[in-house]
Amino acid sequence: MVSASWAGAQGADGSVAGGSADRVYPDGSEKYRKEYGAVPQGPEAPMETGTPIEPVPMPSPAAAYSGLRKASAAAAIAIDVKPAATTVDLYRPLFATFTMAVAYANPFDQNDVKADLIAVSPSGKTIVQPCFWKSGTTALSTWEARWTPREVGAYTYKIAVVKNGETSASAEQSLTVNPSNLDGFLHMDTTGSFFHFRFDSGKPWRGVGENFGWEGGKYTFEFMFDLLKQNGANVVRTWKGPGTYYLEHATGKAGWYQQDTAARLDKVLQLAEQSGIYLMPTLDPVIEYQTGVDGWSGQIKWQQNPYGTYKGGPCNGPGDFFNGAKAREIYKNRLRYAVARWGYSPNMGFYEFWNEVDWANITEKVSTADLGAWHNYMASYLRSIDPYNHPITTSLSHSDFPDIWNLKGMEFTQRHLYGSMDQHATFLDSYSKSYKKPYVTGEFSLDYRGVTQHTKAEYGKELHMGVWRGMFTATPILPMTWWWDFHADNGDYFHYLHARTFLERTLADSKAVANVAATAPANVEVRALKSDRGLFVWLNNRNTGAQNNFQVKVSGAGTAAYEWKPFDTWKGGYGAAANVSPSNGDLTVTIPALAAGGDMALWFADKTPVGLAAEGKGSRNGLPEGWSLDFQAASGRLTLTNVSADGGKVSYAMVDLAGRSRVAGTMDVAANGRAERSLDPGGGKAGVYLLRAALGNRSVTRRVVLGPR
Repeated sequence: MVSASWAGAQGADGSVAGGSADRVYPDGSEKYRKEYGAVPQGPEAPMETGTPIEPVPMPSPAAAYSGLRKASAAAAIAIDVKPAATTVDLYRPLFATFTMAVAYANPFDQNDVKADLIAVSPSGKTIVQPCFWKSGTTALSTWEARWTPREVGAYTYKIAVVKNGETSASAEQSLTVNPSNLDGFLHMDTTGSFFHFRFDSGKPWRGVGENFGWEGGKYTFEFMFDLLKQNGANVVRTWKGPGTYYLEHATGKAGWYQQDTAARLDKVLQLAEQSGIYLMPTLDPVIEYQTGVDGWSGQIKWQQNPYGTYKGGPCNGPGDFFNGAKAREIYKNRLRYAVARWGYSPNMGFYEFWNEVDWANITEKVSTADLGAWHNYMASYLRSIDPYNHPITTSLSHSDFPDIWNLKGMEFTQRHLYGSMDQHATFLDSYSKSYKKPYVTGEFSLDYRGVTQHTKAEYGKELHMGVWRGMFTATPILPMTWWWDFHADNGDYFHYLHARTFLERTLADSKAVANVAATAPANVEVRALKSDRGLFVWLNNRNTGAQNNFQVKVSGAGTAAYEWKPFDTWKGGYGAAANVSPSNGDLTVTIPALAAGGDMALWFADKTPVGLAAEGKGSRNGLPEGWSLDFQAASGRLTLTNVSADGGKVSYAMVDLAGRSRVAGTMDVAANGRAERSLDPGGGKAGVYLLRAALGNRSVTRRVVLGPR
């Protein structure tokens, strides 16, 4: 939400109109607000963008160790490592504690004392995972490494500690990583599609979810994540704050981290893992870096900020935070701590530096050039220390700052849009074209002032429209509402469930998703997608009356035969299926009726694509009767058995989940015969693959997990 809020909501008596009636913010206010004048509602065209800005050069952590002195025998620090396991599955973490006696003034300051886990992967890569202090004193302190391997096979690793420019190392440890069916970490998609992120495994992922800024009353992370899980949500944008979740505020000292807060964030991450939710944590709300009186709490937030001189920090004002060398070094330690303590988890999906950082420019006159330089430096530093390459972003409320979005380190853009989402697709397309990177609507709702400006039904409808219109536009996370408590209380979460149900059809066994052209009568909004599973269409009747017996035409169908069926976006579920064949690459169907203001979705399933078998055990459904396929992952042996009276030539291919072919060929199988072939994806490479076999126009796909051979 607006971190320095909006004018026009305060009455003459000082009372506040709007806001969710049940929401109480940690400082006792209902919503943050400042007197800055009205802010435009809805999107506007972005500015000209200019040239992308290269990252700030940063030394790799591994290279940094090569230039350090090895501690002498007398000065070496004894490091006692106690790993929790010697074997883990791929993309499962290893937690290892270690103890040592080491002098420090601040164990969170890497310039005082720094500990890293240094691993060598089966392919010979050096991985550096930052570690963190957990407890103890200089006489004996306990530290922890949280590290998730991303290759199958045998690793070696050790703990390295830097003190006074000298490096001490532990005894070498061993770890065996076995194959798993997990997908790993999310990354930017490299195929050029803005519709999804992509896992290490190559599988595409798209976000359906909302904001859940902080806990209050019954709205705990336990309550909310369970509710979201039940309704198919898989992403949550949240604040490390306000108040109870700030690492430094409770200690009152910049660069010192409250351990109760850190432990609660550990729990939040565990809940996300259990719920299948990927987090986009906002590391700072800019309201804490403003020097005016906050219109809702009546406080000057900057006076409570540990980075300010009020609290003994190095900054006379917010400008010093963004420009000062001392603040920069302290903040780098916080980023390192976040990577060390929480970066190990694939469910720590993204890093977002700021909630609405444009307010630092609007209220504190920090120049956009300075904001851009800060983001460039910090994104470059974060990328250099993060061994998992989490996507990085920040957010703006209603401004457009090319100084930030042109940065290559800002891997996707984000704005917060309030008011009708009718213009969302046009705005999104403009942003994507200007900056040549994905765009995410990190916050949206019908009104920024709260949820009493319109009826409950109107807010629910806007939530629905934002999610479905977002699904059919090129964004990797569907627009996320801000008013989580309101929509939870009003039973609106079914919108996520139905959207996720339909969305998963578009991604299943698909290399990429893209828009295609579609037409419908005037005032019927139509948007269409194409994936490997077929074609998908969304219709929205803008007319004041019902639209009956109208035709919809969608392009990109090729020559395949299709089966199509409607999907009820409000109730869920598909209607009766019917066959349709393309004409000149277009599919045309007649829709019997669409109510005024109503919307619906259509799925055109390609009847001849590679079939998707049940994961793990395969399926005979895709091959003709009498044929079966068996694959032994341990040996890589493919066996085709035919008990029918007809033989045939079977083509096979093994591809990784990014669609890259690893091995392909054909096998002749006689009538009532059997044939075998050993498949190797190349150099005994372990991983998750799709094994496809086809006979004529019948085919089957099976997901297989290979270990090293």
